[in-house]
Amino acid sequence: MVLITGAAGFLGSELAMALYRTFEPKALVLVDSMDQGFGQPNDSSDLAIFEFKRQRIFHILQTIENAYFYRVDFRPSIPEYFDTSEVPVLRHIFSWHNITHVIHLADHVHRSLYQDKLQQVIPRIKGQEKAGMLESLLEQMILLKENGRQPAFVYASSSEVYNNRVDFVNNPNPPPFNEDKPLVTPSAVAGATKLVDEIQAQGYFKIHNVTSIGLRFFHVYGPWGLPASLVFEVAEAVVASKVPEVDGLDNIYDFIYIDDAVDAMMAALQVSPKSALSLNVGTGKGTSIRELVNEMQRLAGAERIAAKETAAQTISYADLQRMTQVLGLEPQVSLEEGLEKVLAWHHDRSFPYGSISDEIATKGTMQCHKYDAEC
Repeated sequence: MVLITGAAGFLGSELAMALYRTFEPKALVLVDSMDQGFGQPNDSSDLAIFEFKRQRIFHILQTIENAYFYRVDFRPSIPEYFDTSEVPVLRHIFSWHNITHVIHLADHVHRSLYQDKLQQVIPRIKGQEKAGMLESLLEQMILLKENGRQPAFVYASSSEVYNNRVDFVNNPNPPPFNEDKPLVTPSAVAGATKLVDEIQAQGYFKIHNVTSIGLRFFHVYGPWGLPASLVFEVAEAVVASKVPEVDGLDNIYDFIYIDDAVDAMMAALQVSPKSALSLNVGTGKGTSIRELVNEMQRLAGAERIAAKETAAQTISYADLQRMTQVLGLEPQVSLEEGLEKVLAWHHDRSFPYGSISDEIATKGTMQCHKYDAEC
């Protein structure tokens, strides 16, 4: 029985459906707070995120018969940690269900990218929520170990734990980022939060022998991706025959398609690590935002953006040696193929009844993947 936190999110919902199609588990236990996203009042992106989550969970529950859904936020608060938070609900889940695999994808760090007042990693006042929630699950792992159970435990980290700034002098871990080289100042507050999670996982292994795998996801994209994210917004503009408005055109990132990310999660759930392990999940290839936009415009038959030279401020892509060794995987979906699928999905979303002149129109739901029985 698999427990997925953040099950209404992009990664969580796709993983749930992939597990159902591939392994037909006895049951899936799904947890999500249904948080509305970026925390901006009257922001259309918040409404879009909530609606996406609602539709994803509805689809999962309609498709998978043995799926249990808990709408709960188990981030701890202080000082009455076990009295005021939702940790008792988490205890109930583990006592009621025979959980054999846990994958922790619930995340609120995207909120910190859009708020002026960043959410603190360590709570300082009574009733204040904490950004991370990994320790709540790690505490449950200890209780299960005392009862002779050791579920496989996988959690989402981020490529933001690396410093991807090109102006960082004498970086001991330049791209491609390697898990064995030193970590220095993370490139974002979100990365600092994820680094705290990784340190906690290391501590729980050394003190309580709780093993885990942290997946440092690079830029995951695909249909049903996060509204207001780079690929989502560019695809929306291209499909609408508009020129995308993006900054930092020469910044370089590692874009990995959702199917490859899901493969990595499913493979990690089947690995028995001997420590608290962290590994990259990416393609090992850097792509500038300019190249990304131009490729999407080429696939859609749209006019390309005007050349405007800018100095790259960010370079971020993964070393895949550990991922290949531990998970036995290599990325299968090329950037061209992945972007084509994204554009087809956005086209179907924008033109539900079809359009008469669009090169990407025939790549949508009218043509299904040969292994996609549901389609």
